[in-house]
Amino acid sequence: MKKDVQSSAPGRSLLGQAAPYRDWTRLQMHLVWCYDGPVQRLEQEVPAQFGCISAWLLRRGAARISIGRRTWHQEAGQWLIAPPRARHQRFSADNHLLSVTIFAAWMHRLPLFDHDEVLVIPAAEHAHLEAMAERLVRQARSLSRGAHHNLLVNEVSFHNFLRIAEACPRWLETIVELLLERGCVPRTYPGLDARVLRAIQFMEAWDLSQPLTNTRVAAAVGTSVSTLITLFREAVQTTPLAYYDRIRQEVAGHALMERGASLKEVSRALGFAHAPNFTRWFRRQQGVSPREFQRQMTRPGR
Repeated sequence: MKKDVQSSAPGRSLLGQAAPYRDWTRLQMHLVWCYDGPVQRLEQEVPAQFGCISAWLLRRGAARISIGRRTWHQEAGQWLIAPPRARHQRFSADNHLLSVTIFAAWMHRLPLFDHDEVLVIPAAEHAHLEAMAERLVRQARSLSRGAHHNLLVNEVSFHNFLRIAEACPRWLETIVELLLERGCVPRTYPGLDARVLRAIQFMEAWDLSQPLTNTRVAAAVGTSVSTLITLFREAVQTTPLAYYDRIRQEVAGHALMERGASLKEVSRALGFAHAPNFTRWFRRQQGVSPREFQRQMTRPGR
């Protein structure tokens, strides 16, 4: 099982020990997906969902989940917690599931959990989870205006957004406890070097339609390319340009969820002269094509 190398303290510290209040203010969370019913498309590729923790109870039927060369099987009466990786999933025709996805990440695109393991847990051992998930589904349905189970494409008032947001911390705390019990270590907020912060701010302000190099970013923050790469690897376990790709992925995902989004327009906005090049890049990052991503994220039902 992959363990997060960034967190030097035991994972339990996330729940039981004190940390500076300012660090907790950097933890971002919101409800993404709520659903109770059958999966209509029995077999499909599901895109990577950065920072998301997906959990579902299979009320009826059977399921098979594959990530890379590894496969997990789920039976009725079991919860499954999936990592934020692209996956292949297949459900039996008689399926019925109760599903909740929550986004939980630190500022600057640092996921709270970054593991590869799929967890399958008997529902009888955690009976309270089902009641909690049912309340979340009912609340999301009653407070958001829209036909989709992906709340990000629905409409909601400020008052109702706050009511939905109130339910997130308790659900997150419960899921975190389950992950900790099974050895998944959360990432604690690392505290970033000022040069890394300036580089991130520079990349966030950059015109995404224009090319960007390590040399340009390093010059903007007054350091060498080799030092900048070392700082990024230590702080966020990736390179500056790989981090820049996270920004582009985030922008691409939000753009594709907009009604009437044109693949050609989105690709140009992200610096791709030709849509096929954008499609190849997006599929490499997300595990599905932009069209398939749009279909899953914006069409009602599953």
